[in-house]
Amino acid sequence: MPEPDTARSQFERILYLLPLAAREGGASLEEASRALGVPVARIVRDLEEVLARVYYHPTGGADDLQLAIEHDRIRLWTTGEFKRPIRLTPRESLALALGLRVLAAEKPGRRRAALIELAEQLDHQLTTAPAEAFLAHYALEGEALPDGAHLCDGEAIRGVILDASRANRRCRINYLKPEAREPASRTVDPYAIVYANGFWYVIGAADEGETIRVFRLDRILAVAELEHSFAVPDDFDATEYMTGGRVFRGNGGTAVVVRYSASIGRWILERGDGIEQADGSVVVEHRASDPRWAVRHVLQYGAEAEILEPPALRGLTARTALSVAEAHAEDLPDALT
Repeated sequence: MPEPDTARSQFERILYLLPLAAREGGASLEEASRALGVPVARIVRDLEEVLARVYYHPTGGADDLQLAIEHDRIRLWTTGEFKRPIRLTPRESLALALGLRVLAAEKPGRRRAALIELAEQLDHQLTTAPAEAFLAHYALEGEALPDGAHLCDGEAIRGVILDASRANRRCRINYLKPEAREPASRTVDPYAIVYANGFWYVIGAADEGETIRVFRLDRILAVAELEHSFAVPDDFDATEYMTGGRVFRGNGGTAVVVRYSASIGRWILERGDGIEQADGSVVVEHRASDPRWAVRHVLQYGAEAEILEPPALRGLTARTALSVAEAHAEDLPDALT
């Protein structure tokens, strides 16, 4: 009779897996399976459960773990220690936001406003997972799905795409782009499944062409594995689509050069690549496909960070900061107005 799979045994496997996958070139899933005496599916599940406990971070921050699963190999990158509390699930966020509003109704003045602000921040976090929010709507409305597919949750979608990636099989997906009102049907050859900045992504050739695209898994509403097989190009490397804790679309996006003050420079260097200046400040070049990310990223550091290039984003950041200050002028101390 096989021994039960306890929390302790899983923890021991994870302690073995993480340094193994972090070696140069990563590790083979089959190798890890043989060494630990468990099926490959259990190995993948262990890694998924580690990443499901993603650490909550301020807007613009990067995750401490990045994972790529390419066919039968796993590769892990880590940029720091695990010091943050776990991230809330969408249902937990919704429940907590409701609780904060109940408390706010009993509090006066600034305390009430602070609780409402926290509740609104949780509401904003919920908007980062549109698939969960729209799933029931599309099921009720009977939207067209890929042949052989059905609406399913994020874990099931990830499982289908992982299996297709390992078997070199093309997938058809219903994908809801940011700010789009309706999902679009796309095909993707899943070269690699990666995890970065709190989200899972699939990277591969899209729409039966040679263009490599990145799709965020929580924006996939439905998926079906197709009969068509594919070959991963010899020169494909998932790390070329990951930088600074983020995933970006190949050569897409804008180079954003940010200078961080000497007071936080050492901390920035510990989290990634950067060039230290003579005065102790640090200059880092990021890739940003969304200018709003660059603005949020810099403003979270207040006076300790500034965009050097491009000039347009530098100006946008200044205007955004000014508009925020004007909107909250009445809450600022007299010395700052």
